[in-house]
Formats: sequence, C-alpha cells, structure tokens
Amino acid sequence: MIGVLFLLVLWILSLYGLFLWFRLEKKMAAVSPAGTSLKAVRTAGNLWLIGCSLLFVLVLLEAYLQLKYRGERFRGNPWYSGGNHPRNLVEPDSVLGYRLRPNFSGTEISIWGDFRTPVNINSLGMRDREHNLLRPQIAILLVGDSYAFGEGVPLEKSYAWLLEERLNQACKSLPIDIYKAGVPAYNLRQELLTVKRFLALRRIDWVIFTLSTKRIERLFDDYTYFKGFIIKKSYIPRLTEIHGNLYEWKYDWTPRKQIHLFLQAYVYSYNFLKYRFPNFGRDLRRYLERRFPDRFPPRKDTITPAKQAQFDRDYQAAVQILTELAQLQTQHAFQVLVVLYDGFPTQDERIIRYCRQQGIPILNTATAIDSAVARGIRVKFKRDGHWNENGHRIAADLLFQFFASHCESWRRRKVIPSADRKAAAPADGLVPAGEHRLKWTPDHEIPAGVYAARRQAEGQVQVRKMVLAR
Repeated sequence: MIGVLFLLVLWILSLYGLFLWFRLEKKMAAVSPAGTSLKAVRTAGNLWLIGCSLLFVLVLLEAYLQLKYRGERFRGNPWYSGGNHPRNLVEPDSVLGYRLRPNFSGTEISIWGDFRTPVNINSLGMRDREHNLLRPQIAILLVGDSYAFGEGVPLEKSYAWLLEERLNQACKSLPIDIYKAGVPAYNLRQELLTVKRFLALRRIDWVIFTLSTKRIERLFDDYTYFKGFIIKKSYIPRLTEIHGNLYEWKYDWTPRKQIHLFLQAYVYSYNFLKYRFPNFGRDLRRYLERRFPDRFPPRKDTITPAKQAQFDRDYQAAVQILTELAQLQTQHAFQVLVVLYDGFPTQDERIIRYCRQQGIPILNTATAIDSAVARGIRVKFKRDGHWNENGHRIAADLLFQFFASHCESWRRRKVIPSADRKAAAPADGLVPAGEHRLKWTPDHEIPAGVYAARRQAEGQVQVRKMVLAR
C-alpha cells in the first residue's frame, strides 16, 4: 500500500497548503479588499482547490487498484517483449536462447487493459493441446513469434487452432495436426532452429514459416531469457528487479528518472493512467493536423539512406534464412509455406519476388487485413499491437483457402504411422502373369527426394530406390 500512503501524504500536504492559502487570503482581504493581488491569490487558491480534489480522487483510485490487482503489477515497458506475459512463461535454452516452459499455466494480462487471457503450455513446450506423435496424421508445423503464439487471444480463437479445426472438417476422416510452435519475440534464426529440433521428433509434411519484415532486425538485436522474462539483450545492463518486476534503474541516476522509477514500482494509478492513455500526444498531433493543416502539416514517412541500408541488411539476412530452410526442406522432404504479416510493404514485395523466383509458396496477409480495416473491422487490439480475434479469423480463412485444395492429394497418399510413408499407390491389386510396365507421374504435392519403389508378388517383396528430381 506504499502508493496509497504516498498519495495520501501528498493530499494531506496539499490540504495544509490550502489552509495556508485561506489564512493569507483572509489577511489580504482585511488590508486591501479590492486589490489586484487579492484577485490573483484567490485565482491561485481556486486552482489549488481543484488540484486537491483531483488528488483525493487519485487516492481513491489508487486504493481501488491496489485492492483489485493485489499480487500483480502493471508490467511492461516499450523495451519489453510482451510485458503481458506471466513470469517464468519461458525458460533458458542452450540452443534457442529460451523456449516456452513445458506444462506451464498462467495468465496474460495486457498492460493496457486490452485482454486477460489464460496461457497453458503442453509437454512439448508449445501453446497447444497435447499431441500423439505416433498417430498417423498430416503433420503441419507452425513456427513464428507472438502472432503465431496467439498473443492476447484464447488458444481456441488463434488462427492456428481455427485452421486445424477447419482442415479436419474439410478433409473429414484424414487426421491433420498443426503443431503450434510460435514463441513470443523469436527471430527467424530461432524459427529455423525450431524446425530442426522438431524434425528429431517426427516427420513433417508442411512447415508454415511466418515472417514479418518489421521484425527481421531481431536477428541483430535479439531477445533472451532474463529473470523469468523475455528481454532484449541490449537492455539487460540497465535493469533491476523490484517486487518481481523489472525496471530501468542503472541507466539513469537523475532525480527525474528516480522519481519515474518510484512511481512505476509502487504507484498503480500512475501506471494505470500511463498505459490507458499511451498515445495521447500522438492522437493530439493527428487532431491538430486535421484541424489546422497549414500550421501542422502531416508528417511524411521518408526512407533515409540509413533506413534503406537497414532494409538491405534485413533482406539479405531473410534470404539467407530462407535458403537454409530450402536446404532443410530438400533433406527431409517437407513442403514450406511462407506467411508474411504486419510488415513494411516495400520489404514484403522484395520477399515475395524472391520466394516466387525460388518456387517457394508464399501468402501475404496484408491484403486481407487491409481490406477488413477498410470495411471498418478492427483487426488489432485497441492499444496492444497484436491481432485480436478478428485478425486471427482473417488469417485462418486465408490459410484455409491455401490448404483446402490439398485434402484429396493427402488422402491419396495414405499416410501410415512409421518412419517411412507411402507417397503414392500407382498400382494396387492382382495383375495377370507376364511382363508389365507401369508409368507413374507424381503430382506437384510430392516433393523431390529419394523414394523406395516396393513390389510384392507371390510372397516375395522387392524394393528399388528411385530419385525424383524437380
């Protein structure tokens, strides 16, 4: 209750100041009833009285917040990746840097009040239901960051869950499992390493590789595990822990910074007002631009030479990751779908051109998302920048349109639960004795690689290797 006591002391001091003002006004009224100084003192006193009233309201608000959010903190700063996340959602990992903690349960609480969502991690370290790795199925692995994780929405409303439900309904008896391996703040390298790690558990039919051109920079300034949180590495030296939360302490010892730190750590109403109205200055600027366009001309987004150099660096880094993913695809014979989301339009176009040149299927969610926004549909939370349920539903529709056409080809392949899978059955049944020739033309869903042709006749089995090149 430190925040309540702090504000209560300020309120008492303000009442004492009000008392002194009342005595001063009384003395001045006795000396000069009509003086200008008396009017100024009375104006100042009225403003002081208004301030005392507002401070009293703030004391009541602080007491209410302290009781409502007992045991919780208004977590988060601009340099947090997901200040919404409960502590210890992640654990250290020697290869990935960090990963979701298996069998963890907690609650995501938006620092802006946009959502309060339960988070449950399965035994594989995914925000997902439990899977039977030995079950015969079409296996689709989704890798990505907080968008693939489903930040802020219930698991059942995330686009991965909706896609899995709709594919199983469309493909009927053919089991399809989507392994939801999204982890907040992962970069492209961590996504690639996640694919490699999952391949050690079982074979994959498809990998949905999500990519945001706004977040390629994480390859150069990535996030890591620190005291139970996901923190950008460059900020770790600045931080200190107070009551299980992290704050900037070692970065700036000025009195202004220390007051700010105290208010963040102990005064709930300060954080409440700060995060409920985070864009007040930006919104005021936009209003002035609309109301007085001559005095406040709209700001133009220009690409400076430094920004262009960063774009080029990020593009080359993304191409390198996609090249390594293509090599992995050839080795393990799975298909890849690249999904772009929430990126820079110019950078997205470069990635799209590259993927089409390399023959990599790619979807860009920007068109569908922008179309929904133009129709007045809110696709993101009011203050948090992640997709809300509408955004996830749009993404699920887009992915379903892509995968729905594969149901028949998946069904023809007759997936079986073993290390080897039957890619096709070009001939099945009895044939008369004699010499026979069979021509097999594989469809486009069967990837390039080494295959085994199995022939069974009169109780004997013959196996020959074949190489399919595309």
